[in-house]
Amino acid sequence: MIQQQSALLKRLNLRKNVFFAMGEFAINMALLFFSYRLIIQQGGLEAVGVWSTLYAWTNLIRLGDAGVASAAMRFLALWDLTKERERIRAHGETALITNIVQFGLLALIAYFALSPFTERIVGSAHAVEAERLMPWLLLGFFLLNVDGTVLGLLQGLHQGYRRSQLSVLGTIIQLGGVFIFVPELGVIGLAYAQILQHGVITLLGWVLVRRKLECGFLPLRFDVRAFHAMLGYSLKAQLVNIANGFVEPVSKMLVAHFGGMAAQGLFELAYKSVLVPRNFIGAGITATIPAMTSMFQQDKEELRRVYTSALRLSVFAMGMAGLVLVIFAPIPSLLWLGRVDTTYWLYVGLLTVGFFFNVIGIPAYILGMSSGCMLQYNCSPVNSLWAHINRISHGKYHGKPWGRYVWCNGNWIERAGNLLYQSQAYLLKS
Repeated sequence: MIQQQSALLKRLNLRKNVFFAMGEFAINMALLFFSYRLIIQQGGLEAVGVWSTLYAWTNLIRLGDAGVASAAMRFLALWDLTKERERIRAHGETALITNIVQFGLLALIAYFALSPFTERIVGSAHAVEAERLMPWLLLGFFLLNVDGTVLGLLQGLHQGYRRSQLSVLGTIIQLGGVFIFVPELGVIGLAYAQILQHGVITLLGWVLVRRKLECGFLPLRFDVRAFHAMLGYSLKAQLVNIANGFVEPVSKMLVAHFGGMAAQGLFELAYKSVLVPRNFIGAGITATIPAMTSMFQQDKEELRRVYTSALRLSVFAMGMAGLVLVIFAPIPSLLWLGRVDTTYWLYVGLLTVGFFFNVIGIPAYILGMSSGCMLQYNCSPVNSLWAHINRISHGKYHGKPWGRYVWCNGNWIERAGNLLYQSQAYLLKS
């Protein structure tokens, strides 16, 4: 029995997937620090605010995402490549073609929808800079999602460690681009660096996928049955993704509206300070998605053990990371701003609480994806909607002085409610 479990873990590359997923952390922290440090030196804290606000608005077009990429990762993980190569290939190429078309159209729609309102979004003082930034930001958004689809295919093929290796390489490329472009061009230079990163990684990732699937240079195979199967699954999960996808952009929009670009810049620094460690922990946990998907079909006992380990890891890792973040928050404040900013410190503390509940709900969400039964998790959007109403009402009631803190009132409740639904984990009782 032990030998069978060991062989299963080896075939799924679980240990490699988790190890390399966690290896992205240090390089992402370096990218975060140097990117924003150079932007602050070039354009001040307001430049970070302009980038963050515009990025939040462009991310709203994710509402049009059908969720085919995550569905493809789940479907690919179900099947044995040596026995069902053609079936896997059909789903992989169909998912990639779908997202190229989908996100290309969404980027064009966003450009024509948002361009007339840039002055309202960022203020008259920053409107010209925002108009110049918008097309490059949307091109980067398009490539980011195509890149994510290709890397998701790799993870579905149980090559999550390759995905993480490419992610590290991409971050290094972006970091190099930041040093080259940002000192001269500011936030537009950051967009150039991201375009370079996602363009290169998309090409390299597709080369690896092609080798595994033994397909042509271009993804040309669109399978209608595969598309319908993935779309049917993704629509079950997409309600959750859409609601959760509102959290970051709406929070940033409200902070920018009530506090201005400087306040938004400060919030962005705090948000990313917490988000990068959160993503580091989350990547290690979500690297188990392909393995859990296979175990759900093959070995329920091993699935229970992996789930329990992932939940314990979530609680411990995010608890310790949150403690470190709050205690040492003055250090990045000093390095970025040259002073200890108490508002930044408060932002970090409040965001840490919210992301703690978010992280310890991840294992339960993975179970839903693994089984294809997302009913439990579709209750989550109710909490998200309530949280956003709470944000807006508090912002209007308290006025601009409270605009900088408006996001926290709903964020904590949303994460707690999300955990409440997900932690039932009834799938483990099956």
